[in-house]
Order: sequence, then C-alpha cells, then structure tokens
Amino acid sequence: MWTRNETEPADFTLLGFFPEFRYITAIVSIILLIYTAAITGNTLLIFLIWLDSRLHTPMYFLLSQLSLMDLTLTSSIVPKMAANFFSGWQSISFLACGTQIFFSLTVAIAECILITLMCFDRYVAICNPLRYSLIISPSVCLQMAAISWAGGALTSLGHTAFTLHFHICNPREIPHFFCEVMAVLRIVCEDISAYEKAVVVTSILVLLLPLSLILSSYILIFLTVLRMNSPEVRAGGFDEHHHLPRLDFAVYKLLSHVDRLPLPPEDGLIAAVMGNAVLILLIWLDTRLHSPMYFLLSQLSLIDLALISTTVPKMVSNFFSGKRTISQVGCGTQIFFSLTLGIAECLLLTLMSYDRYVAICNPLRYSVIMSHNTCKKIVIVSWAGGAITSLGHTAYAMHFPICRPREIPHFLCEVMALLKLTCEDISAYVKSVVVSSFLVVLIPLGLILASYTFIFFAVFHMNSPEGKNKALATCSSHLCVVSLYFGPAILVYMRPESSKTPKLNQSLFMFNAILTPMLNPLIYSLRNKDVIAALKSIIISRCSLQKTKSHLGYYT
Repeated sequence: MWTRNETEPADFTLLGFFPEFRYITAIVSIILLIYTAAITGNTLLIFLIWLDSRLHTPMYFLLSQLSLMDLTLTSSIVPKMAANFFSGWQSISFLACGTQIFFSLTVAIAECILITLMCFDRYVAICNPLRYSLIISPSVCLQMAAISWAGGALTSLGHTAFTLHFHICNPREIPHFFCEVMAVLRIVCEDISAYEKAVVVTSILVLLLPLSLILSSYILIFLTVLRMNSPEVRAGGFDEHHHLPRLDFAVYKLLSHVDRLPLPPEDGLIAAVMGNAVLILLIWLDTRLHSPMYFLLSQLSLIDLALISTTVPKMVSNFFSGKRTISQVGCGTQIFFSLTLGIAECLLLTLMSYDRYVAICNPLRYSVIMSHNTCKKIVIVSWAGGAITSLGHTAYAMHFPICRPREIPHFLCEVMALLKLTCEDISAYVKSVVVSSFLVVLIPLGLILASYTFIFFAVFHMNSPEGKNKALATCSSHLCVVSLYFGPAILVYMRPESSKTPKLNQSLFMFNAILTPMLNPLIYSLRNKDVIAALKSIIISRCSLQKTKSHLGYYT
C-alpha cells in the first residue's frame, strides 16, 4: 500500500492552459475583463436586492444567493490563475490546492442545487399562485439556500479529502490552470477506478437528476401557461369571426421581410448549398472517407441541403419580387418538408452520437456493430421518423378553418404561426405539440448527453495523447453541430406562448434555416484532417489534369 513520503515536495505546479498558443496574454486579459464585469455585475445585483424593498421577494432572494455563488466561484479560480500567469510562478501549495478544489466544487454543486430549487419557485408561482406566499415563505427560502450551500459543501468535502489522500507521482504537475479533481487524479500513482465510478454516480446525482427535475417542472409550467391563455382567447376569437367563410384554396400572405439579416439570404443560400454539396462530393469521391461516420455526415449534409432548399428560395423570391403570397398547397408542402427534415436531422444527430460512442468505447467491435446495413437502417429511421411525425402535424394543422385575415407573421409557413389564424380552440393540439417537442428534442438531447458522458470517461482512461486528441476532435465537431441545432429548437418549441415574439421566432428559424446548414460543413471540414486531406487531394489531381490537358493541347 502506498504511503506519503514526507520528504517529497508539497507544492504542485499548475501548467496553465493553451501553453503553445501565441496570444495567451490577450486571452488572459479578456478573462480578467470578464472577471471584472462578473464581480461588478453580481455585486451590484446583490446590493440592489438588499437595498430595494420592492425586491424583497423569494425569487430575488434566491437570485441574490445565485449571484453570491457566482462571485465565490470566480474568485476561487481567476485571481490565482492571473497571479500565476503574470508572475511566472506556477506553483500552488498542497493546502491551497485542496482549498481551491473544495470551494470550486462546493459552489458549483450548490449552484446546481439552487437552480433546481429556483425552478420549483417558478413552478409554484405560475401553477399555484394563490398559495405561493404560504409555500415559498421566508423560512422556506432560507432552507433552500441552506440546503444548496450545505449540499455543495458536504459533497465537495468528501471528494476533496478522497482526492488528496492518494499518493501523487513526481513530477507534481497538474495539467490545468487551477486545482480540479479530475486533473489532480491524472498524476495519481494508485488504482482509482473505484473512485472514478463514484464520480460518475455523483455526476448523475448532481447534474442529470436536477436537470430532469428542471425539465419536468418547466413542462408542467408550459402546460399551465397554455391552459391559461388558449381557451378563452381563442374561443373569443371564434365568436368574433364565426360568420366568415372557410377558404379552402385561398392564398396566404407572408408578412415578414428578411432585410435585417446578418447576411443577405441569397449569400447564405449559396454558401450553405456549396459547403454541403462539396462535403457530399468529397465523401463520395474519396475512398478514405468511405466509413460509417462520413456516410452519416453525408446524410446530415443532404438533410441540410434539402432544408435550406425548402425555405430559402421562396423567401428570396418574395424578397426580390415583393409578392409575398403562397398558396395553400405550397404552404402545406413547405410545412411538411421543413418539419420532416428538422425532425430527421434531430434523429440523425442522436444516432451519430451513438456511432461516436461505439467508435471510442467499443473500438474492437466497431466494424461489426456499425456495419453497412446498420448505417442504412439509421438513415431510414431518421428520414421515416421525420416524415411520419411531420405528416401527422401537417395534416392536423391544415385541417383547421381559417377565419382571420390570411396573413402569416413569418417568412415561411410554420405550424404555430399558421395556427394563430384559426378560429377554433386548439389548446388540445398545442399540448400535443409540447409532448412532441419533448419526445423529439429533449429525449434525443438526453441520449446524446448520456453518450458523451460515457465517451468522456472512456477518453479519460486512454493512455495515448494522440488517441485522446483525435477522439476529442471528432466529438467536439459533433457537439458543436448538436448545440447549433438543439439550442434554437428548444427556444422555439419549449417556451410558453406568452414569451414568444414574432421577431425572436423569425431570428431563431433563420438561424436554423440558413446559418446552421452553412456552418455544419465548415465545422466538420475545418476541424477534420481527413476531410482537408481529401479536399487537397482532389484539388491537386484536378490541377494535374488541367496541366496535362494544356500540355497535350500545346503539342498537338
């Protein structure tokens, strides 16, 4: 059994971050500016809540505790990091390292618990407002704050003590800019597999369990808000316009212009089409890219091509012609294809995370599990799942009678924008949209996060630095694409109707309709050496062919 050698040095050396980066001073300066802004903003918010009696409510009390945690977290990390960088003295004592681990873990876990309890506060305020002052009393607020701090401190104390009791190998160099549990464990000489399993269990309890509670609370909140707004308002609308005839084959008018985009729509269309088309051709032409990952990536590019071709050409045509009408058949077709492709992309991104999980966590059986037939099934499931789900929503949305002016406050036909024109009570259907959003967005996102949790632990156990870098490079590209897709999707479909504005919805749809398809091939090509090598190979071979032709023409 290992025992600590009392003669060995007690100090650690913090290696910092991006040691080979040329402009590290600029990054540190930016971090210090952000730190100053965080200190100023959170301090000001705490004082405002403390001084203004109008802010002496449970919500603002909990918000002040959140600001206090943010202050503590940044102050436990950034000052020491800046001092080490500017002084050139990268050492940190054993006691200071343990203190930094304890406070950073305490505050991070406490913040996670507090955010979950703040979600409960919002649930009571919206779903049970008459009993809000009784349920969320001052004593309950104090208990919430105490539970958050105590839960963080107790969990952190156990991890800190257990981490620092291991025997540390020389050199005592921590590959991080502060003392962090997993970074310290990388320089331990003992078998820590049992402790790593405890870290996984703790992570599930501290991260996934609160996240599931938060999502459950907000689903109940959204359903309450929908019940609050839809029946009376839409019933009133029906009474007001019941005498208007149903126009089955009328023309809709798209109200929104696109003249305030960050880039012209035709430029975004060209860039997205070219980027995805080039990526598909590269994967098809270069045999080095004939693998399951790149086959699925080609399908993702195909979906992006189809998605942008469904929405942007009509939008550009309306923009330049000034004629903003669209027929009912054209509107239904646009809804069907845009929903089909959006849901198919969601399913495909989820299954691509499974491909990465098998490649990294079970590499010896990768070719067996991710066979050619499996890849075909993944593609069929993605497209079929999107088409079937979209068909149901399109048929149901289009069967409602339209009794208001047939003006859609959007630049494309979108289900929720179209439903604002109906004169029937659609509260039941809106609930089904919430349920579909949960199934199509949150469950796949949960599966992706679970896959990457296993992937990161598998990468942590790798001994080869090259293997770690390659695994993280491919995973980071997929994670970037997942963030670009799921972020706007959650904001569009998982917010209450009362908080939605036409401008924000249009901006989010524009992000998914143009920017995401344009950025996806760039993310995968710029961060992937195989794709860059394939592109160089094709360019070189093309140039050689042109030279050969020119020489033959000269001699003839």
